[in-house]
Amino acid sequence: MGYQNKGNLHAMTPMSRELTPVPTSSARAHVTPGVQPEALGEQRSDPSHGKSEISTPEKREEDALNESASAHKKYEALKEQYDQVSRFYSILHRQYEDLRYHYNRLSTDISRAQDDRAGFHTALDEQRRLKETAEIRLRHANGELSALATQKTSELRARDDTINILQGTIDGKNAKIANLESELERRGKHAAEAIRGYEAVVAEVGHGNMDNSSIVVDIGEGAGEERRRKKPKQHN
Repeated sequence: MGYQNKGNLHAMTPMSRELTPVPTSSARAHVTPGVQPEALGEQRSDPSHGKSEISTPEKREEDALNESASAHKKYEALKEQYDQVSRFYSILHRQYEDLRYHYNRLSTDISRAQDDRAGFHTALDEQRRLKETAEIRLRHANGELSALATQKTSELRARDDTINILQGTIDGKNAKIANLESELERRGKHAAEAIRGYEAVVAEVGHGNMDNSSIVVDIGEGAGEERRRKKPKQHN
């Protein structure tokens, strides 16, 4: 039974076999403490007698028991060693799982950071493209504004010139109207004086105080004064 369990010990996983330390001379001494060579059924020489002991059935039975006890001790030692290796394997397995967990987590973080970096670069490229587009539109808008400002300045200058021309025309017409009003006022006064003089003459004629041949009436002024003389009446 001890050798069967020993065979099961060799049936461990490859990793456990790799982790199993190779027993040294001190380990072998630890594994088989107190086991004497004669317990394995070997014949030894008695230096005092100078001859070998004869193996008897009792001796062979005793040797078999000693060998069984030694094998059991070896089994217990190997079992203890296996348990220790198994504990080491469990510890290393947990450490491996922890390392794999941290590795996966770091891989995820790195992948996420790479994705974020790619997204950041994409956002930077998009921002750069939008900035270039905005600058192009701004230059185009500034050009249009400059053209509109130039056009507006030209239109305002033309409007001012037109206003000045119209103002000069209006001033000229206002001057002509003022002169015409003065002329009309002067002619009106002259006509009123002529009418009053004519009425006075008519009144005197009606009373018979004046000679008809001496009546002269001014009727106004134009390009030249026009006078109408009343012809004297012929008496029969």
